[in-house]
Parts: sequence; C-alpha cells; structure tokens
Amino acid sequence: MSAITYSPKVCIAAVRDFYGLLTRLYMKESNDIELPEGGWPSITAETMKGVDKSDEVVALLRNLPYIRHQNAV
Repeated sequence: MSAITYSPKVCIAAVRDFYGLLTRLYMKESNDIELPEGGWPSITAETMKGVDKSDEVVALLRNLPYIRHQNAV
C-alpha cells in the first residue's frame, strides 16, 4: 500500500470517464454537469466545515463533475 500515490487530476479524469460511460449507456447527455472553470464556487472549506473533510478532500469535491438527478428511464 505504501507504493500507492494519489493524483487529483487522475481521480477527476477517472470520474469524468465513468460519467461519460454512464451517459453513453443509461443517461441523457444533459444530465452530465461539467464544472465551471475554477471549480464549484459553493464548495469551500467553510461550507464543508460541518462534514469534517480535509482541505485536500474539499479541493477534490470542488473540482469533480457531477450528475444531475433524474428519474429512472
């Protein structure tokens, strides 16, 4: 386990690729929400204070794409 490294860019790319797969297989493309440049402005250390996440986790959450809620197809 000590040889495992973490890269935010690789993690974000993996999530984006997975959402792309879900979009191609199951969802409307309009449900895939790309983040604004600079990340989600509403996700900050202050707004996440109540969920006790590290600055690294907050930075990751701020820069992930998200999927819009939809009813089952």
